[in-house]
Amino acid sequence: MGRRRTGDGVLGGPGGGARRRAGGAGDAGGPGCGPECAERRADRGEPLPDALLCPTVVDLLLGRGETPLAVEITEHSRIDDYPAVLAVTSRLRASGITVSVDDAGAGYASLRHILRLSPDVIKLDIGLVMGLHTDPARQALTSAMVAFAAETGARLVAEGVEDAAERDALLARGVRYGQGYLFGRPRPADLVLAASGG
Repeated sequence: MGRRRTGDGVLGGPGGGARRRAGGAGDAGGPGCGPECAERRADRGEPLPDALLCPTVVDLLLGRGETPLAVEITEHSRIDDYPAVLAVTSRLRASGITVSVDDAGAGYASLRHILRLSPDVIKLDIGLVMGLHTDPARQALTSAMVAFAAETGARLVAEGVEDAAERDALLARGVRYGQGYLFGRPRPADLVLAASGG
């Protein structure tokens, strides 16, 4: 949680820019959760509730001060109680925290998350981005995601942009944001903060 990274950028402009990122739902235990709670539940074979349903995690997120923060929910995050998660994400959004769904296009769960959670940011899976410039099926799905994001007011971010041909194909389809090695390599948080004057 709270890990800083680089490699995010506007596709048509200079790369860089760091964002603070919190782990996806499913990373922690349940109410009153902490490492001990999560271990106890795992030892008993109980499924771990979503991290966003943990009051400790929610309090930590809400107590972040003025630090820009995004909560990212991945394809691998199992959500059994969407109404409860929606109640928490509403609180987070009211305090200025962005909700992001990762791995869009990777499978059923990410599309379900997008439909149920109405995220602020939708991140196109690297599997759609790799080879996009040579694959008409990937191009068609990317164009559909661009249209969906525009109609729902979400920002679409392409993951894993590694070369100029991929970037150009994304731009041609209307994707304006991306992250990947083309824009920068991951760096330690202290170097990112020093470079940004933080």
